[in-house]
Amino acid sequence: MERSIFARNTSVNLTVPMTRWCRLHALEITLTNVARASLKELREDYMDFIIDQKLTFWDKNHPFYSELTKKHRIPNPTYELFQKGIESDNPEVAANVLYSLVNVTTYLLSQQLKKLEQDFLNNGGLREQMTKARINKRNKKDEPEK
Repeated sequence: MERSIFARNTSVNLTVPMTRWCRLHALEITLTNVARASLKELREDYMDFIIDQKLTFWDKNHPFYSELTKKHRIPNPTYELFQKGIESDNPEVAANVLYSLVNVTTYLLSQQLKKLEQDFLNNGGLREQMTKARINKRNKKDEPEK
């Protein structure tokens, strides 16, 4: 039950910053960080499950690892691509597939955060952009017509 709560909260945190009304860079960065933190907790939960159930964690030396990571590189993946693993009756398979998907999502969010932070540093926040636009408009009014 707790895992679905984490996943649900994460999906809310992922979608909220992407909406039009949420263009405030600082808020967007904060909410994306919250989503990433929620995913990290979920990833830890999957690892705890694997350890508690005495299952095998699929590290780089495991025979299924390379096949799973190949699937992560397929462009525009769908649920069906991972469905067999996610819905597996074998808890080891399901936990490792879900762990890997959370890991990839966490990585992608980290990349998005880097871009958001760089964008914020380069362009400033919404208030800075609005102030700059007002100043530019005033300066155009003050310029003599040619």
